[in-house]
Amino acid sequence: MAANAHGMPRNLRFMNVLAPSVAAVFIVAGSASAATKPVTLTVFAAASLREAFTDVARELRSKDATTVRFNFGGSNQLATQIVLGAPADVFASADARQMQIARAHGALDGTASVFAGNRLVVVVPAENPAHIRSVRDLGRRGVRLVLAAPGVPVGRYARAAFSGMANEAAYGSDFERRVLANVISEETDVKAVAAKVALGEADAGVVYATDVGPLGSRVSVFGLPGRYAPVARYFIAVVRATVDVRAARGFIAFVRGARGQAILARHGFLSAR
Repeated sequence: MAANAHGMPRNLRFMNVLAPSVAAVFIVAGSASAATKPVTLTVFAAASLREAFTDVARELRSKDATTVRFNFGGSNQLATQIVLGAPADVFASADARQMQIARAHGALDGTASVFAGNRLVVVVPAENPAHIRSVRDLGRRGVRLVLAAPGVPVGRYARAAFSGMANEAAYGSDFERRVLANVISEETDVKAVAAKVALGEADAGVVYATDVGPLGSRVSVFGLPGRYAPVARYFIAVVRATVDVRAARGFIAFVRGARGQAILARHGFLSAR
């Protein structure tokens, strides 16, 4: 059984860390030796990557017998789990900050690289009971707004956008205060935000553009003002405690390669380049 940097068996010390956030298990490509020596590759990935990475795994499935397990969640939670020794081989974060945290604790092997980008949008239920027509309406009294928690990349990006808008006369210097006063829930990841809006449990939410597709006709969408619409940059790296460096690097190479980029683009992600 593989041991982490603290000398404790990885799967014993943190066997409860992955809990319900492990989304799926796929047979995917990892290393040339996998056909004779199967390995299990665990990829910790930002929740917004769920659909795209699931397709990546499906495409790789026929290449060899490396098993890949996904743990999707808020990047901040994933970084904390990795730092604490959770069994992971690859970390894919929705921002640089969580990668920096993991690196500062010596949890990464090598450097992190950018592999995708994303944009923020506002979603409202299809019926739009609060009659929200623009970002300005998010500051109107009585609007039920749901955001990801401040430590989650999409939550931090959203708050930064509102703060910037408060510097514009068109929104008013108290715009950020008014918007945040309407927050009724702070979620652990972007998928939870999207789900609450789609179910009508909130009048609006801020998610990534890539989260809109899975919601279908249940929501309507409008963008943030161009100059205040931050571009989220996604980073990926090998975790130092990986059980198979070659398999981990193989997964990253595919994601950053032409075919992986095409899959990400199909799901609405921006090019890493």
